[in-house]
Amino acid sequence: MNIKLHELPVDERIKLVEELWDSIASDQKALPLTTEQKAELDRRLDAYEADGKK
Repeated sequence: MNIKLHELPVDERIKLVEELWDSIASDQKALPLTTEQKAELDRRLDAYEADGKK
């Protein structure tokens, strides 16, 4: 069966995207963070924590 995605109703396409995203999120080791990404996340966390102390 060959389904053309643009022919599906929007609600069904959204459901497919959600299921796809959930499958990616459940396998977090599949896409390890780079050193730069880790540094950026640390910077944002530090900024968030500093902002909460005001």
